[in-house]
Parts: sequence; C-alpha cells; structure tokens
Amino acid sequence: MKQHKIRLDRNEVFALLCSLVAEQLISSRHNDFNAAASRAWNRDTSLGEAGMEMDSIELMQAASAVDEFFHLHETGVEEYLLRHRSLGAWCDIVLQAFPNGHRHLTFRTSGSQGIAMAHQHRAAALLEEISALARLFPGRSRVVTLVAPHHIYGLLFSVLLPQTLQLPVLDARNWTAGKILRNLQTGDLVIGFPLLWQALLRYGHRFPDDVFGVTSTAPCDAGLIIALGQAGLARMTEIYGSSETAGIGYRHDPSRAYRLFSHWDKVPLGRKSPPDYGLKRNGQKSILPPDLLDWRSARTFRHLGRRDMAVQVAGVNVYPDEIAQRLQDHPGITACAVRLMRADEGDRLKAYIVLPSRHRSATAKRELEQWIFSQFKAAERPVSLTYGLALPITKSGKLTDW
Repeated sequence: MKQHKIRLDRNEVFALLCSLVAEQLISSRHNDFNAAASRAWNRDTSLGEAGMEMDSIELMQAASAVDEFFHLHETGVEEYLLRHRSLGAWCDIVLQAFPNGHRHLTFRTSGSQGIAMAHQHRAAALLEEISALARLFPGRSRVVTLVAPHHIYGLLFSVLLPQTLQLPVLDARNWTAGKILRNLQTGDLVIGFPLLWQALLRYGHRFPDDVFGVTSTAPCDAGLIIALGQAGLARMTEIYGSSETAGIGYRHDPSRAYRLFSHWDKVPLGRKSPPDYGLKRNGQKSILPPDLLDWRSARTFRHLGRRDMAVQVAGVNVYPDEIAQRLQDHPGITACAVRLMRADEGDRLKAYIVLPSRHRSATAKRELEQWIFSQFKAAERPVSLTYGLALPITKSGKLTDW
C-alpha cells in the first residue's frame, strides 16, 4: 500500500521551524538579523525575551508561516503557537497535531515574479516525485544540503530524499565555500543552486571523487556546469520545476533536453494550430507550464524562458522584462529589473537600476531619467527608480522585491 502521508521526525520538524522562523526575521529585520545565528538555536531558544526578542508583529508573522506550512489550522491548534514562546514548544505542537504524518504541506514562492504566493501540495504527490528522484541517485553515501528545507526544492531534496535513501544529512547552509569543500566526501550528493555552485567553483578547490551535484531554483549556465565537471564534480543534475508544480523534469547533461518525470504527461491545450502543450498529472486537470517549453518529443523538452509576463498599466498590456532589456541597452546602466508596483505603492511600473561608478552622480541620474521619459510611452515608463550597487536577490539567486 502506497504511503499518502509525510512523516517527519522531531529533528526534521525542528529544522523546518528554524528555517521558517529565520526567513520571517530576515524579511522583517533585513541586515539586522544574522541568519548564521539560527544554527545555535535549540529547543529552549525563546522567541521573545532572552532569545530572538520578537515583537508582537514578528511573532504573529512567524506563527502564521508555521501554521500555513504545516496546516495546523486543520486541527485547530494554531492558536497555541501564540501562547508558547520557545522553539521546543512549537515543535511539540506540530508533532502532537499530526502524530501520523501530514497529508498536505504549503509552500510559498520566492516572490521573484511579484507577490509571494502560497501553493498547497498533497503528500502523495510529493512522495510520488521522491520515488522517481530516488532512482536518479544510486550509490550515494550522504546528502549535503545548501538549501532551506521549508522551500519545496529543499524539502524534497534535503528532507524527503534522504529519508527514502536512508542517508545522513549534513546541513552546510551557513558555511563558507572553503569549509563546504573541505568537508565533502566521496559519494556525497550536494544540493545547491547556481549562485552557490559559482561560489564553490570560484574557491578553486577540486571536488573529491564521485561527488554528485543537484541544482534548481534558477537556470544554471552550461559553462558553469562544464567548469564544475573540470573541477572534479562527477555529475550535475538540473531539476526543472517551480513552487507551483514541484519537479517537472531533469537532465544530467546541459547539452541535452530535459526528460519529463514519469508522473507527468504532455497534453495539447485547446484546438490551436500549432497546439500549445500543457502538463497533466495522473488524470488530474491539465496545467500550463510556468515557462515556455520547446518540446523535442512527448517526454523531452528544452526550457526557453518565462511565458508572456504582461501586466496592465492603465488598461494597457506592458512587458516588464522587455522594458528592462530596453533600459539595459542604455550605456549608463549596468543591470536593471522592472516590475509592477505593489498595491500599497501605486499602479505604475518601478525599476531597480545598477549604474557603473562613473554614472552615479546626481547629474548623470537626472540625464538618465530624462532619457527614460523621452524613450518610453506613459504606460511603459517606470515612474519610481531605485538605485543600488547590485540587483536585490534572495540567497537562492532569485530576484526579490525592493
């Protein structure tokens, strides 16, 4: 009989709680919170005085995140989170609420494409994916994780996959590149993302024999994967998916197409000619892939990039990515990102702009703003400009809001 619940032990629940709480504190305190400090948290760590010193708003946000992720509201015990102020007490609440395991878990998107959205996943579907993933990584002796477990990629690869393969887990999320490389062993499976793989390569240290890597969360440059192989990484597996869908496909070679996981099928959408294709899972309703896919066969595809990301400004469809590219063509702009304002900011476009050092004067900025005014139609024109030394990105390398 197939397992339809995710069973988490005390250590796994505690790690998930720490990850969820740390993300809330990073969000509220920004540079005033040292994420590495969370490694010292234990069951007795207080959420309030003589501990994390959360105020009432931060406590409410953290409790809401924990409730949402574990579905505590289904049992009616979510209110107990606000009555108890230690990580150990919160861990007990989660374990006592679901002594036989979880049927659902909810994950949030990073917000890199706008407002972070919550997506619920059935335990049965996640375990089905793990069954497929387990067959891809034979002969591993340990999982080394560099990713947060409360994101869907992290839960699948740093919690559920080690459970299935019965492998120990080394949490190296807050280690330096040098420390990570010094502690790798033959037979390790390293769970990372492009920015971290780049940092490991930059360190200039060879990998031990027979170390496999996994990368996801953002496209990984083929040149980086090739260079990692030249540095001794035995194999890199790219996982294509999203918070909305979980894993869709995989490949072990950046020159080849992705292969669709066995639980997904390619299906035509509508009667268009040529047809657009969606994805269907075990007889469920078909969905549109989150990105444009170039289908090479019924079960192989290449990733082309995001779908039409038009937003409306004053009733006009505009394309933030295209506008960002046009801005970046200006010689005075090193990099930029464009998106629709949040509801509390307005209903126009905003831009985050990185300028070379020679163009950071007030005069240069005024000239740039005049150029933007002259080159873009009203609906296309970013009316709020933020300047910085680098684009704002999350620890997993995704663009975040500003």
